[in-house]
Amino acid sequence: MTEYDQPPTDKRPHQYKFPMVSVAADVACFTVHPEDGLMVALARRSWDSDAFAGYWALPGGFLQAKLDRTIADCAHRELLEETGVQASHLELVDVFSDIARDPRPERVLSVAFLAIIPDHSLTLAPIPETDVTVARWFAYERAIALDLAFDHRQIIEAARTRLAGKIGFGAREHDEPELLFAFLPDRFPIARAEQVVSDIKGTRPERANFRKWIGRYVRQTEQTEPARTRHAHLYERMPMGLPQASKTPAPMSVVHDLARTHGMAELALFTDGMRGAPSAAVAFLEQVLARYADHPSYSIKVTRVPDLRINERHTGRVLLTLTWQVRNQVFACTALASKSSLERGDFDELKAWNGKPHQSAFRLAAGLDDLPRVVIALGEGLAVLERRMSSRPTRTNRIQK
Repeated sequence: MTEYDQPPTDKRPHQYKFPMVSVAADVACFTVHPEDGLMVALARRSWDSDAFAGYWALPGGFLQAKLDRTIADCAHRELLEETGVQASHLELVDVFSDIARDPRPERVLSVAFLAIIPDHSLTLAPIPETDVTVARWFAYERAIALDLAFDHRQIIEAARTRLAGKIGFGAREHDEPELLFAFLPDRFPIARAEQVVSDIKGTRPERANFRKWIGRYVRQTEQTEPARTRHAHLYERMPMGLPQASKTPAPMSVVHDLARTHGMAELALFTDGMRGAPSAAVAFLEQVLARYADHPSYSIKVTRVPDLRINERHTGRVLLTLTWQVRNQVFACTALASKSSLERGDFDELKAWNGKPHQSAFRLAAGLDDLPRVVIALGEGLAVLERRMSSRPTRTNRIQK
């Protein structure tokens, strides 16, 4: 401190040679709504404010010298006072110090933060006797279209840019996706994580690549939740620092090698659900791929369900569908072959199935002993197709009739 910066000894202890600058913290607080996408919290300034009275603005306020230990503490305090919520994640965005950013006589610079609230249904409610009247969530595009106080539109846009850049997928794909998990509950379906990335970045990621990427950081639990067509498995984040080798068991790497050999990038959708599966189940899947991925009569396809389907190669008709059940540690299957035609194969829990065109359902206990049953199911399915094709009248027969 120079002699010019020393406070005088008279009754004005805070008078300095150069005018002092006021410091404020402003918080761009985000959440992601399943239907409305990326949203930001705004507070309406009171009508007796000395700047931008009645305008919508970011939660924020001045650093209090004797109350706030750090500027981050100030941001947390102001967010709580003006919205009634506490952020699960807070980080610095930038400092905004343009001389014209605040119309009041004193110079005010803002230290801007971004905050994240994972619960999109959380209601915002300012603490009574603050300098705002109401707070609410706004869809991002709606928020930046408003006539906002100060330079808060610029702060929101800068915070969103930082947020999108730090999600990881599509940019730095080997970074831990910290901010993505800040938007998610402890357990979540993969589709929810995909939606968060889509809403933040503004573009939907390619599903198979996204599942492969996030699969490095999450593991499937035994819990599910209702989805549009079926129950979706819930995932949780793996402990940070878990060795990569333990995330992908060695037997599964053989399956992935086979998938790459046969150009089956979509197989990652299926194997994501088999993390932690018994080695016998992985070995069974390996044998199925090795035998049928490049077969003259059959082909393999993975759907977004995800399930694995073995089709008749030329017509594309589905002969057998396999879905891995985490809870039961078995493959649940449906087949085009009828229940009666499969009884000789000693299938577990064999029953008739009315999910046309498939006629039977059963379970495979996920071992190499089940491979002969796959052979039977496919052979009987081909026989069904052949009977159906032979019973159809040819074009010449239709003309004669």
